[in-house]
Amino acid sequence: MLFPSLVQDDFLNDIESVIELSKKLPFKGPTDDFFNKINGGWPGERTDCLSVLNTNFYIYFCSKVLKLYYPGEIICFEAELYFQRIPSTFNFPGWIHQDSNQLSAVCYLSNHKDSGTSLYKPKNFYNVYSDAIDKLKKKSYRDSDFSEESAAARDAWNNKFDCILDVPSYRNRVFCFEGSKYHGVKNFTSENTEDDRLTLICFFQKIEGNIKYPAVESRKI
Repeated sequence: MLFPSLVQDDFLNDIESVIELSKKLPFKGPTDDFFNKINGGWPGERTDCLSVLNTNFYIYFCSKVLKLYYPGEIICFEAELYFQRIPSTFNFPGWIHQDSNQLSAVCYLSNHKDSGTSLYKPKNFYNVYSDAIDKLKKKSYRDSDFSEESAAARDAWNNKFDCILDVPSYRNRVFCFEGSKYHGVKNFTSENTEDDRLTLICFFQKIEGNIKYPAVESRKI
């Protein structure tokens, strides 16, 4: 592990303006070419990467996340940043999975208190994420497959893990965690709202500079 998991509340300086920005952008779902082009497997809809749609906001958000880990350093990075919107019809758990990037961050923008992110560890060390599981996950999201067969496959996979951390999705909270950590969403809806679940999701592919990894430095003591 290189990055400790981190939670910061009141993250965005002006969350209302960020939400208004999301309303001006087109979202693309499972039937769009965008989904297939990048081999996506996620619920709901996403915008194109904000590095293209709004470069200034992209730099602002990514830099703000990295300052939580490296407050005094100048950091170069490569990252993907998207708005993601999940409709209230997605009333079921997500698939537990890993990301392929170094560091992930999710910022909760809607009023979903019990639709946060959870971290997991495998019950057995040999429970590794496979291409077969990835295909099942992507198919269920791409086809909006809510069948009993799909749910049984998802639950059978998710039951191979123990939850080690629940992070509630309080509005304007950012949750950062190492991409290789198993994670998922227990429910995409919340009892306190019928609105769509709106988040910013960020995937740091590369982080460079005169930096030291927090978890590595901690182990030296």
